[in-house]
Formats: sequence, C-alpha cells, structure tokens
Amino acid sequence: MKVAVLATDGVEQVELDRPWQALEEAGALVLPGGVINGDFVRADADAVAFVKAFFDAGKPVAAVCHAPWVLAEADVLRGR
Repeated sequence: MKVAVLATDGVEQVELDRPWQALEEAGALVLPGGVINGDFVRADADAVAFVKAFFDAGKPVAAVCHAPWVLAEADVLRGR
C-alpha cells in the first residue's frame, strides 16, 4: 500500500505524524473532500462497494468535507 501526504514548512508536526501513523497501523481509507470529487466517487458503483467493504471489515475511514456523500451512498451511516 502506498499513501502520499503533502506538507511544507510550517506544518503542525503532530498533524502530520499522528495521521500518518494511523494510516500505517490500520490500513485506513481516506476520502478527500471536494464537491466534484464526492459526486464522481459516489456515482461509481465499484468505488461505493470499496467504501462499504472497509466499513464491513471494521477498518477506519476518514471522510473530509463533501466526502460523507460517498458514505451516505454506501448506506453505512445508519446508527452513527
């Protein structure tokens, strides 16, 4: 698995280190934000199934900004 994190001078070190560590330890799925990104991803049945599989496996999922639309499409929000 490969993950990229983009940062520059002035980054809060803890905000870089902790998420990085969590991704390495848990194999987390990160759904970045963006209105268009969220729309395109939630319209892709394979992507929605991929997201649902992470929830079904009990793996951590991070959803930023408009990305929770994908979670709604995957029907994984009930009871949360």
